[in-house]
Amino acid sequence: MRTIAVVNSKGGVGKSTVSVHLGHALALAGKKTLIVDMDMQDNIRIWFNAEEKRTTLFEMMVEGKKAIDATVNVRERLDIIASGGDNLGAVPFLLNLGNLVNDLSRPDAADFKRILSRLSLQWLFDLKAPAPEILKKSLRPLTGIYDYILIDCSPSRTLLHTMAVVASDHVMVPVSMEWLSIVGSAQVGNAISDVREKYNLSTDIAFVVPTFFDKRRSRVCQEVMEDLTKMYGKKVTNPIRINGRLSEAPSWGKTVFDLADRRGMEDFEELARRVIGNE
Repeated sequence: MRTIAVVNSKGGVGKSTVSVHLGHALALAGKKTLIVDMDMQDNIRIWFNAEEKRTTLFEMMVEGKKAIDATVNVRERLDIIASGGDNLGAVPFLLNLGNLVNDLSRPDAADFKRILSRLSLQWLFDLKAPAPEILKKSLRPLTGIYDYILIDCSPSRTLLHTMAVVASDHVMVPVSMEWLSIVGSAQVGNAISDVREKYNLSTDIAFVVPTFFDKRRSRVCQEVMEDLTKMYGKKVTNPIRINGRLSEAPSWGKTVFDLADRRGMEDFEELARRVIGNE
């Protein structure tokens, strides 16, 4: 099982679009794939118009619910785990509170535990894994069930980002054809270096995916592609071309594969081949 975090600290670069379509492309290539939504907007579930389950990523991480109980099938060989919406934003606070609770002296802990029990938060006393490793621990039982797990991250750099990197084998960075998106990718690289050093990881950026590539803006796109190549070399993948069908797909609950859009299918099939070839 290979886990890939899809990250860029700049919003609007196509992270969810890449996660959804790469996931579907991998599934169509015969790879059992799971998309985990780590964004409070819950876009992945909304995209597929999937059912709302009682168990989401939030319950997995803060209550220890089983990951398999949070999965929802959306296409053949393609499942998703919904984020839990706004609740997900409370995860960093709750996990840090749990660590604080475990550091309390016995008398203080007893008093605090009674208060938390009244609020149905007594599970904070049962946290075993350090906060950054909670997601990795939650996903571990899925080994052998999925070939790929894609973690779709929000732009905000929080503990959730750290958790995604710790849980991943590789990082994929979508970069739109503009300078600020390149800056965002550099910020991701710096953040990964910090996490790698702190937690003794080998995780690094493996794929940089140019998005919103528009041949009508050939000079701008060419300059951005040249800058990306200078920064990341062979990690830069084929570009995802700007595409009306690709933009419209979420409103229909579809992907370019459902819509038989040739341009979109070609771009994401090529990206999937690149990912599979990196095994």
